[in-house]
Amino acid sequence: MWRRNGRNQISFFNIDGSPPPKPIVVASNMKVSQLGLAFSADSSQLAIFAAVTDLPTLMVFQVKTGDTVSTNLLSQTPLPKDAEGMPHGLLYLPGAQAWLINGNDLMDGATGVKFASLGLSGVTEPQLVGPSTLAMTFKGDSGPRTILAKLDDAKIKAAKPK
Repeated sequence: MWRRNGRNQISFFNIDGSPPPKPIVVASNMKVSQLGLAFSADSSQLAIFAAVTDLPTLMVFQVKTGDTVSTNLLSQTPLPKDAEGMPHGLLYLPGAQAWLINGNDLMDGATGVKFASLGLSGVTEPQLVGPSTLAMTFKGDSGPRTILAKLDDAKIKAAKPK
C-alpha cells in the first residue's frame, strides 16, 4: 500500500508488517501537482506524471529503494493553472515496455524518454484492458465514443531509440 504525504513524498506500507521501503522523494522544494501514477507490470517501478513547477514531467522510481530511475521534462510549456489529470493518464504497456501518457505519448520504460506519439486528439479516458490492448474514449460532436485498439508491441519496441 502507498500514500502521498504532504511533503512531496510517497510512503509505502507493507500489509504483512515487514519494514517498508524508504519514502520516495518526488521533489523536495518544488510545487508538484500529480496528474497520473502507475506501477510497472512487475511492480518494481513507480512512475509519476506530474506538473513540477507547472511543467509536465515524468518521474520513474525504484519502489524498493526509492531511487530515481529517470526524470524527464516532457515540455517547456507550462500547463494551464486549471489543468487536471485524466483518469488513467499514465499507463504501463507491459508488452511494449513503455509508458503511455494521456493516451497519446509513448515513453521508453527503461529511460523515460519520449520516442513516439500515437497522434490522437480528444482522448478522455485510456484504459489498459490487456497487455497490448487499449480501450479509449474520445470526445465527439455526437457524444463520447469508445474504441478498442490492439497495439503492435514489436513495432513500438522497434521505434525506441537505440
